[in-house]
Amino acid sequence: MKTHKLISLFALLLALALTACSAGASTPDLKGTSWNLIAIDDQPVLEDSAPTLFFEDGQAGGNGSCNSFGGEYTLDNGKLTFGSLMSTMMYCEGLSEQESAYLQALEAAASYQVKDNSLHILNADGQVILAFAAQ
Repeated sequence: MKTHKLISLFALLLALALTACSAGASTPDLKGTSWNLIAIDDQPVLEDSAPTLFFEDGQAGGNGSCNSFGGEYTLDNGKLTFGSLMSTMMYCEGLSEQESAYLQALEAAASYQVKDNSLHILNADGQVILAFAAQ
């Protein structure tokens, strides 16, 4: 009887430990991933534009809609922040407003979620500000 209670206690402790580990699981690393932007603040991107985002070795970059951009990013247990982003300065009719909103949203990033081949970037209030599909 005493052995049965010890086994039950051990099984309970093991289950609690596994639950605690899974609750604190880190968000997937973004290094080596590439994404196509599909929405900014729940608004779909303009047709005939192809904004992208990629992550490599502490550097992020992509196409903002017209111009290429890049800069540093930091990941820390589900937190995502971007440093100052540099961009080329070409003019593209009709795309500058979307590009500006995209780059501003990246700079407002506070965290991220990856689920079902999609990436969501959230602001400090936990709202999805950018939605991406995997390339």
